[in-house]
Amino acid sequence: MAMSITKFFRKYNKHLLAVFTVFLMIVFLIPSAIRQFFSPKPTKRVIAQAYNEDIHVYDKIQTELETQILNFLNSAMADNARRARPFNWIMFVSRSQNPILDYYLLILEAKHSGIVISNQRVDLELANRKISPELVNRVLDSMNIPLKVLYKAVKDYLSVEEMLSLAASAIKVSEPELKHLFVQTHQRIKVNIVPVCAKKFVKQVSAPSEKELVSYFATHQERFRFPDRIAVEYIEADLDNIAKGIKISRIRARQYWQEHKSQFTITTMPTTQSTKPAKLKPIKIQLPFEKALPMVIQKLKYARARKKALTALADARRVAESYWRKAPIDKNGIKHRPNQIADYKKLAQEFSQKYGIKLTYHKTKLLSMEDAYKLKGIGSAFIIERHRPLYFPQYAFRVIPLITPPPPKMRSQFLFLSLWQDSAGLLR
Repeated sequence: MAMSITKFFRKYNKHLLAVFTVFLMIVFLIPSAIRQFFSPKPTKRVIAQAYNEDIHVYDKIQTELETQILNFLNSAMADNARRARPFNWIMFVSRSQNPILDYYLLILEAKHSGIVISNQRVDLELANRKISPELVNRVLDSMNIPLKVLYKAVKDYLSVEEMLSLAASAIKVSEPELKHLFVQTHQRIKVNIVPVCAKKFVKQVSAPSEKELVSYFATHQERFRFPDRIAVEYIEADLDNIAKGIKISRIRARQYWQEHKSQFTITTMPTTQSTKPAKLKPIKIQLPFEKALPMVIQKLKYARARKKALTALADARRVAESYWRKAPIDKNGIKHRPNQIADYKKLAQEFSQKYGIKLTYHKTKLLSMEDAYKLKGIGSAFIIERHRPLYFPQYAFRVIPLITPPPPKMRSQFLFLSLWQDSAGLLR
């Protein structure tokens, strides 16, 4: 059972002025029969109820996909981080123990409140948040999703945002509370200030001595340090190049076409002999094998190319990580650079020969965090930390020798790198 957001704010408005937190209560169901666990379609298993509706596993999976899309958009917006407003869905459920499910409940609440977001509204919001069509296409290609799925993720987010905005506007604050808030936020010390431009007096001051310069530098060294920078080494597999060397037989292509005919269709308008005007809807027509053949071959080529690339890169990574498994660990539990680390250039050459594909070695110049976000593919890659994405640029700058070593408890919950250490896991 979920409490209405509007009722919640009306009931507790005396305790809420500017900041509010949404608490949703949900009754998790104990499965009525053990057969649910042995269902041939486990994604249809009921895990909860809200608004007299069953919530299934696939609802949670779909919502998790939507949050990943929003995270991906936020990452792609990094170039405009100062100007664009991110899709900060996690803010709505920041205190939740189960953020994905609670976010889905907020989407349901917005739906039952009658909030509907149009495609035109989505287009407007994407433009307002500095998300270009090219950026949208990059997200669609990287996540391999259709446009309607991205639109649904944005629509659901906007509906929740609008619902919470409407709920907040329903809060009634009494006059004494407003006066108290005004006093608390506007008590200031009044002073008379005369602005002085120091540049006008520079010529009247003699140049500092060498001793004064040395003393000032020693006292204020933090003011004269370069900002942190990183250099990234990585191995790239070009799927286009790998796919060129792959041959697909007609027999294999026909077998795949027969098993996946629904993937090879065209959309067209139906023909009618009726003289009465009718609203015709487009229909999908399945392509015959010969017409679908080029698409089938292309799909199978890239599937094999991707498998080859992943196998080769995972093998190279296994070798690279073997050095760090032998790395010395100090009394604080922090790893230090081993005597030898992986040579990525040699690994690219070795595994190119082993797997018969071209792996390319890259090494960047020194990059700021902003530059790291711009790295094609790598800038938007992430690993999971505490059920949330940790994007590569943030992770790469969290290096222990460059910052104050975190306490053991923090190191057990967050991901940190040691200097020269390879990043953990194949980034997504």
